[in-house]
Amino acid sequence: MNIIQSNIANLPTKYGKFKIKAYKDGNQEHLAIMSQDFETLDAPYVRIHSECLTGDTLGSLKCDCQNQLDLSLKFIAEQGGLVIYHRQEGRNIGLVNKVNAYALQDQGRNTIQANLELGFGEDDRDYSIVGHIFNDLGVKKLKLIILQCIAVITANFITIWYFEELFFRGFWYVIFASFILTFIYIIRSFCCLRKIRVFWFAAIPVFLFGIYLAFLFNDGIKKLNFQVYKEKRTEIVQMVQNNQIKIRKDMELIELPEDYKKCSSGGEAVVRKNNGSYTVGFWYTQGFLDSGFSLFAYSNDDSRTDVIQMVKEYGGIEYEINLSEKEKGWYYVTAKVGE
Repeated sequence: MNIIQSNIANLPTKYGKFKIKAYKDGNQEHLAIMSQDFETLDAPYVRIHSECLTGDTLGSLKCDCQNQLDLSLKFIAEQGGLVIYHRQEGRNIGLVNKVNAYALQDQGRNTIQANLELGFGEDDRDYSIVGHIFNDLGVKKLKLIILQCIAVITANFITIWYFEELFFRGFWYVIFASFILTFIYIIRSFCCLRKIRVFWFAAIPVFLFGIYLAFLFNDGIKKLNFQVYKEKRTEIVQMVQNNQIKIRKDMELIELPEDYKKCSSGGEAVVRKNNGSYTVGFWYTQGFLDSGFSLFAYSNDDSRTDVIQMVKEYGGIEYEINLSEKEKGWYYVTAKVGE
């Protein structure tokens, strides 16, 4: 490999101060973005981010690349690490072919089908430059930043965390107290040389934890989420209806006001307006291991058409939509999305 390398330079950003180094491999130029303490890290966190002009720069709703890059840079600014900006646009088919693939997706193909129809493989990216960068920067051990997991922790789990004051904190306090009482009983039994009857005490926290898991996997959290935030979400819908929240285009991802950020995982909502009808989607989960997303949506379109169309436009072409009505005008939507 004939790689041209730059010197290391400082780069102040809105996320924090980084060090950067560029690498040129043929016609492709890549960038290593390092935290200030990168050289002192024995096993740095690493994210390999594939270039996506439409997502990273233009904020395309067909993918979540911009969010992934933002999360990565915030993460290494706080935890230390390395982001490699891997410049192989559109899975290494180039921008022109990527736009051609988008055109085929508009006709109903998914990402893989479009790439294959254009004569490319499912994924033509080449990661040999990544190995070169690791060697050059002395990376022997690393910890991968899995962005979807970060998203779950910072978005989906935050949603659950906000239920503390209503249910979870109290419930977990009961479980925790049960474990403490069980432990105290065992210690006291030893000290007093009593026959230990641990089973019944141990069964209490186990039983309570079982109830919690049953609640968790029986859509309990989802139902509670809907009821807890319905009032706040309705206020956002009214703001959209009264133009208190300005929408510059037919569909837009908006940042919620500070007092309403708990209403949607990640603090953002998606809004779609069309000929007098409007739809507002509040995230419940977002993109865990490419499994898609789910949201609560309100629409004044009784035919559900706008809800389905919003999911199509946000998620791309490859999707499986499951839509169930919670109350009049309110829906719970899950979708498997394409790239």
